[in-house]
Amino acid sequence: MDWREAVDLFLLFVILLVVGSHVRPDDFKQTLRRPVGILLGQVMQFLLLPALGYGTSMALGLDNGYAGGLVVMCCSPGGAISNALCFLVQADVALSVALTTVSNLVACGMMPLNLFIYLKCTGLVSDTSINYASIVLAAGIALAGTLLGLFLGSRLRKKGLQVLEVVGAIAGVALLILSLAGNVQSDTPLWLTPGPVVASTLLPPLVGSLLGTLGSRLCRQSWPSCVAIGVETSSQNKIIALAVIGLSFQGAMRDAAVVAPVFYSLFSVLGNCIWLAIAWKCGFTHLDPQVPLRELLSAARQARLDHDHGPTSAVCPCFVQRGGAAVAAKRLQDARKRLQQRGAF
Repeated sequence: MDWREAVDLFLLFVILLVVGSHVRPDDFKQTLRRPVGILLGQVMQFLLLPALGYGTSMALGLDNGYAGGLVVMCCSPGGAISNALCFLVQADVALSVALTTVSNLVACGMMPLNLFIYLKCTGLVSDTSINYASIVLAAGIALAGTLLGLFLGSRLRKKGLQVLEVVGAIAGVALLILSLAGNVQSDTPLWLTPGPVVASTLLPPLVGSLLGTLGSRLCRQSWPSCVAIGVETSSQNKIIALAVIGLSFQGAMRDAAVVAPVFYSLFSVLGNCIWLAIAWKCGFTHLDPQVPLRELLSAARQARLDHDHGPTSAVCPCFVQRGGAAVAAKRLQDARKRLQQRGAF
């Protein structure tokens, strides 16, 4: 193991420790109450999306490095950005948080399994050396970090959790810089990425979100839950993907592979913002479709202030829809509590 792999393992451990520290027993209680939505989300995340990533790379004939990076990204667990986006338009926030929590735990087993299937068994990158031992080691490190985070999260006070958040942010930025530094100096820098590679990072999040939403609706989930599952299906954790790429791939292949997570994350956020705006205006979320955008952004800012200084008793009127003020107040308070616990705001 060289210094780069050791650093990637350490940063991955720190990041998953921080993720685990924000998991609360209430998240699991919520999960047990809604098994259908959770099951649908995991099926979409770990069965549908990896297949989409593999199929897209084959259809567009991507080179080994680019194809490997796309598959790794599609096999990664969900990211917390989905929680923040669902909160903004009041989709099913509780389900979104539970999906992200469960996917990060399930990924410790499903991510190495999917990578083994779609990289080795299919021969997608058969002519290039991939360190599968490092993938298994990364899964073990991820599980250890998550479990330690669970242990610390139930014992640390708010100040300690805030310190962990800062440490996790630093680790994430360091991992991103380390990954991009190698790419910039390689023969495949971001700005010279071929068009088919860029297109390949657009298709999985777009199709994944669409199928996640429609599949959930066919299973008779409510529209807010369908929106949350669709967003979660297409929102992968870029930092974890970059860590696995750094540990598993070597040389030029590693430098090319980091391109996919960067473009994928960009298209995923842009696509989900557009979809959530449409869902909001069509009445598919709990947020009143008649609320002006300026008032919505003001409410989001107030939620951030509540996180920093403690929640207020007032409820922004933009969160009041047909269910009445009392229902909206309780929904907003529950959503704020869960997002404060996870540190999404």
